[in-house]
Amino acid sequence: MNNEEMGQLAVLKKPEFSLTQSDPAAVAAAETAKARIQSAFLMALHKPRNADQARINILEACKRPIFAERVEFSKPVGKTPIKGPSIRFAELALREWGNVLTETQVVFENDSLRRVKLFVTDLESNTSHSKEIVVAKTVERKYPPKDREIFKERTNTKGEKVYIVEATDDELHNKEAALISKALRNEGLRLIPSDIIDEGIMTAKKTLTKKDSEDPLAAKKILFDGFAGIGIKPKDIEQYLKHKAETISPVEIQDLRGMYRAIKDGEASWNDYIDPEEIEQKTEAKKEALKGKLKKEKEAKAQSEQEEKPLTTEQLIKAISETRADKHLDQWFTKHKKEIDARPEAEKAKIMAVFKKQKDSFKISTPGVPLEKGKTVASINCPNKDGELTNKAFCDTCKDRKGCPSWEEEDTTDYKSMAEGIAHNFNNATIKSFKNLLGNSAKNIELLLEKDAGLWLIVEDAINAAKDRLGIEEDKKEEVETSLI
Repeated sequence: MNNEEMGQLAVLKKPEFSLTQSDPAAVAAAETAKARIQSAFLMALHKPRNADQARINILEACKRPIFAERVEFSKPVGKTPIKGPSIRFAELALREWGNVLTETQVVFENDSLRRVKLFVTDLESNTSHSKEIVVAKTVERKYPPKDREIFKERTNTKGEKVYIVEATDDELHNKEAALISKALRNEGLRLIPSDIIDEGIMTAKKTLTKKDSEDPLAAKKILFDGFAGIGIKPKDIEQYLKHKAETISPVEIQDLRGMYRAIKDGEASWNDYIDPEEIEQKTEAKKEALKGKLKKEKEAKAQSEQEEKPLTTEQLIKAISETRADKHLDQWFTKHKKEIDARPEAEKAKIMAVFKKQKDSFKISTPGVPLEKGKTVASINCPNKDGELTNKAFCDTCKDRKGCPSWEEEDTTDYKSMAEGIAHNFNNATIKSFKNLLGNSAKNIELLLEKDAGLWLIVEDAINAAKDRLGIEEDKKEEVETSLI
């Protein structure tokens, strides 16, 4: 074969597209990944793992109380709680174990989802585990924002409607990070001996038991504060425990810590721990309460509309006849006067006859108790007769009349009028009338001082103003009064 034939053969064997010529960026990326992996294996050879030291480091971390609270999670599967090492524990264990390479790579993406592949490799034993994660680009919202596209809706375990809407970049990032963390925990802990993992969890439990025994109230407070931070209130925890928080046991505190860690890390939600039947009963109770409330509002509205309608003659007469106090009767008549005046004369006369008869029934007709002719007095609920209705004529002869609570409002009005009258007289007093006013008002002033200090001050201010106006000095009061005789 001559040189020309060899050249033609070389041209035929040359690939139509070469990676170097067609995509230099891909070649650079491949070389970068190759160099990174080679350097990781090289460092593992130069600095091999010390398994005993790694174990000690993991156990020492589990002896720290704050970290010990984050070591274990508790997640319900069916009606049985499943416990295991948390994401935070897995991160620490992989870091202390050393020479473990973790990588993530986006292998597919479109408008609705993203596929991410996770690789976890032990650089010393060359053991590798991988997991493909599907991240949907949607989130659930109870109250969807107006600027979001709603894909569909569903009913959650509480019986509430929730909407599946498009996720924002931040929401998608948080969702992807949570899924990767869970996959890293599950795949990464497969590279660490299970006895070291179990020993770390046991050490954390002992640490927490010791801490709780020293100050159980502080442990409960820290736990409840943590739950409150994720929207779960003490009353919700008491509903789960089925007893008051004051009687919580150390075992229950440990279980609640695992639940908190699972919810915090996105492993579960609070609804996963609540009995669905209990949630359904609670939902039904809320529905019934809402129906009852709506029914009452409807009845109140109907009653209000009924009250706004003009009353018939029979209804007006019935209302007058059922009134049990003169004062209330007058108030009722004032309210409905225009309506009564608009009636035909025959109906109006009939209504007014019943009104007059009811007014007359409130007049005093008690033998031996004189009263001005035609005077009527409102009925009073007597506290000495279990609230039985009586009138002022009876009250005036009662030994307990003074300070009677049923007459408190009327007495207050009388005392106020008395104080204003006395003050008015002193404001218009002359030197000649000043002494007479003092003498004639002495008993009433003492009564005001006993009953109402505020009203007494009105009188005192008027007397002092009169003294200043008339030029009567306090130390010469008796001399002035004597000269006026």
